[in-house]
Parts: sequence; C-alpha cells; structure tokens
Amino acid sequence: MKTSICQSCGMPLTNDVKGIEKDQSFSMDFCKFCYENGAFRNPDLTIEDQANWLVEMAISKMNRKSVIQIIHQQNHVFSLY
Repeated sequence: MKTSICQSCGMPLTNDVKGIEKDQSFSMDFCKFCYENGAFRNPDLTIEDQANWLVEMAISKMNRKSVIQIIHQQNHVFSLY
C-alpha cells in the first residue's frame, strides 16, 4: 500500500502525523506540522522559508544520510517545475 504524503512538505502521512481539519477529522492532504484546525500553521512562509524549515526539521529528526536522500529527492521534484 502506498503511503500518502503531505501536499505542503512531503512528509509521509501516517495516522500519527496527519493534520486536523476544522471539524477535528484527520486531513488526508496535510501533516500536523503544516496544518491544524483546518488552516496552515504558517501561511506566510515563502518557498525559501519552507525549504529552510524542512531542512532544519529533517536534520533534527533524522540521520545525515536520510537528510541527504530527502534533499536529492526534493531537488528532483523542484526541477520538474
């Protein structure tokens, strides 16, 4: 089964990290780090701010090898635009 990802940051959307909608149901599109109570947590973030935040979060939560893999994946995604 394929895991969905947050449409804002790319975090895998497992039940323990799903954001919460205004009606308190789980969001099927966004994680709790990006979205809560039916709204984005930081709606004024620029793309650059979002990228920096993602790198900081990844470094604090993962090992160096995992961070490098994620950065390479994100660069591939951004290069498609």
